[in-house]
Formats: sequence, structure tokens, C-alpha cells
Amino acid sequence: MKKSLILFSIILFTILNSCVTSYYYGGDSISYSRLVKVEGKTKKQIYASLKEWIADNYISPKTVMHDSDKDIGLITMRTSMYYLPIDRMHVFFEGTISFNIKIIIQDEKFIITLSHFKHKQLPYRYITTADKYIESGPNAERLNHDWVAMKLTLQDYSMQLLNKLSRYDYSKFENW
Repeated sequence: MKKSLILFSIILFTILNSCVTSYYYGGDSISYSRLVKVEGKTKKQIYASLKEWIADNYISPKTVMHDSDKDIGLITMRTSMYYLPIDRMHVFFEGTISFNIKIIIQDEKFIITLSHFKHKQLPYRYITTADKYIESGPNAERLNHDWVAMKLTLQDYSMQLLNKLSRYDYSKFENW
């Protein structure tokens, strides 16, 4: 009798908790872009330099590369970062965030875009511009605070990556 009462209480709590929690699925997809000018370099030289940068910065470049075409000047990748909250009391959003990198290359310039940020451990996996993670429910205030903190960390990481690519030495492949 006690076991069935405990089981009934757990089931009732789970049902009520799911009814009370209201997830917010609004907002647009987050993306970060930058136009990088590389004066005096051809599309093929920039492409070779970017492939070298990828090889230098990723343990297994073949696993992150989705598609690349030297002739049309396109590199697409799927990579990830590990998010570890600064405040170790709030670890709900700790985990892997994957995202796309798309690079469109032309003579003397390229555009790099980071987009489709997806958290692998969350019920609603895409990270959007929404101000709130959930509307109501247990711990809504804390979760919404952590949601904003995670997006700020993601923005910092993205800006660092874009800055690294902007400052890269593209003169390595002069004779390509």
C-alpha cells in the first residue's frame, strides 16, 4: 500500500510539474557574421589559408567539415563548444552546444557566419534570441537568468572565434 501511494505521488508530481512549466519557444535563431578583407589575395589563396587554419584549430578537421569547394569558394562546418557555467550552483545549461560555420570566399574577402546553435541536453534545443527560457514553473527565475548568462558566454565565444579568423596570417600561401 505504501509503495503504491509513493508511486502515485511521484506520478502526480511529474504530471503537475509538466503542466505548470511553460517553455518559451519564441525568438529567432542566433547568428554572428563578419566580413573579413584580405587585400591582395585570390579566392584560392584565402581558401588554402582557411583550410590550414581549420587544420591548426581542430583536432580532427575531417569530422567538422561538411562541405568545401575551392572553385566556388565555400566551406561549411559543424562544430561544437562545451558550455560550463561560471556559477557552479546553476548547472542546468551545462553541456555541449553545436553550431554551423559557413564561409563564403571571394577574391580579397570572405564572409564567415556562425549559426544554428543547438544545445544537445535541452528539451528545446535551439538557442534563440528569446529573453526567457521558460515562462513559468519551478525555478523559472533561475533558469531564465542562466539562459541569458549562457547566451552571453556564447556571444563571447563567437566573437573570439571571429576575431581569430580576422587576425589570421593569410600570407602563408603566397604562391598558390
